[in-house]
Amino acid sequence: MEENLHAKTSILVLLNCPPRIQLSMDNIQLKIGSKFKGIKHIPLGTHYLYYSLAEEKHMFKVGFFIFAKPGDVIVKKWDEELQDFIDIDNTEEGGRFRSSAKNLELDFYLAAYPLERANLWKELSSHITPDVLDKLEPIGKKILSTGAEYNNREMEEEVEGEVDEKKEAKKEEFNAIGGTIYFTEIPTKHVSHKATPEEITKANFDKTAILRQLIEKEYKKDIKMFYGEMQFAFITFILGESVEGFEQWKKMIILMAFADELTLQHAEIFLEFIPILYSQLQQFPEDFFIDAISGNNFMNSCLENILSLGQDERVDSKLRGRVRKLESMLKEKFKFNKHNDMEQFDLGEDAPVIVEDFDFIKFD
Repeated sequence: MEENLHAKTSILVLLNCPPRIQLSMDNIQLKIGSKFKGIKHIPLGTHYLYYSLAEEKHMFKVGFFIFAKPGDVIVKKWDEELQDFIDIDNTEEGGRFRSSAKNLELDFYLAAYPLERANLWKELSSHITPDVLDKLEPIGKKILSTGAEYNNREMEEEVEGEVDEKKEAKKEEFNAIGGTIYFTEIPTKHVSHKATPEEITKANFDKTAILRQLIEKEYKKDIKMFYGEMQFAFITFILGESVEGFEQWKKMIILMAFADELTLQHAEIFLEFIPILYSQLQQFPEDFFIDAISGNNFMNSCLENILSLGQDERVDSKLRGRVRKLESMLKEKFKFNKHNDMEQFDLGEDAPVIVEDFDFIKFD
C-alpha cells in the first residue's frame, strides 16, 4: 500500500535542515526533529515550501514552488554558507538519495503530507501549472518576504544613530538570494486615442476592455493562465508575505470585480472566478473587514460590485447562485454587510475616472 501511495504522489527530500528552522508547506506548519529528511505523500500539483530561522528572529522568510508529479523525488540540501536550500538533483549525492527514497529506505525520516488537507490546498492552487510557474518565477526560483518587513522597527533598529551593520549585511545577503517576480503588467486605465470622452469614461468604469486585452495579449487567450497568476500572487502574499504579491492580487481582483459587461457576455469566466475568490477570502481572519487597518480597504468596493450580480436578473442563474453562496459565507464568517455608499471606499489609482469634453487648444 505504501508503494502504491508513493507511485501516486511525490517526495521532497530536504537534507541537513538547521535545528531551529521554521518550515512550512502549503497551509501546514511542520514540526521537525534531528532525524527529519523531508516530506512524502505530496499530492500532485503545485506546492509552496517556505521557511525562516530562529537565529534571525524569523524576520526573513524565503519560499519556493515545486510541481509534484507521480512517483517523483525532488532533492534539496541546506547550504550553511548560503543559509538556504540548494538543488542537488543532478549530483551524485542527489541521485543516491533519490534511489533511497524510491526504495523506501528514507521512509522513517520523512514526514507525511496530511492528505485530508489536500483538497483545501488544491482550491488555492488549482490553476498554478508549470506554464504559470515558468512565466512568473524569479530566475533563482526563490520568493522573499518584502516591503513592510524591511521597514519594521526591529529590522531598522538604530544604536546611537547608526544602523546595525549585521542586520544591513543580512538584508543584502537576503536580497541576493531571490529576484524579481515576473508579474504581468496590468493597466489601471484604458485609453484609446480614437475614443470619445464618453467612451473613455465608460471604459474606465467598466474594466471589460482592459481584461479582454490582457487575456488576448498576455495570457494567449487562456483565462486559466490569468487565474493561475492570481493564485500565485495570493499565495506569495498570504504565505510568502510578499508586498509585490499583494499588489498584483489586488489589481487582478479589481479587474474582475468591475468587468461588468464581460459578466453578462461570458458568465463562464466568472463561474470559475467566484470559487477561487471564495477559497482565498476564507484564509483571512474573521475581523478582516472590521479591523481598523484593513476594514476600509479596496476589497469592500470589489465585493459590493460582485455581490450585486446575485440580484441582477440579466446575469446567468448559475452565476447568481454562486454569488449568493459567496455572500452567505461573507455574512457568516466576517459579518459582512453591503453598503449603499460606494464612495467611502477608495480604490486609489484603480478608481474609475470621468472624462469631460474639453475644447482643446491646437498649436500650429
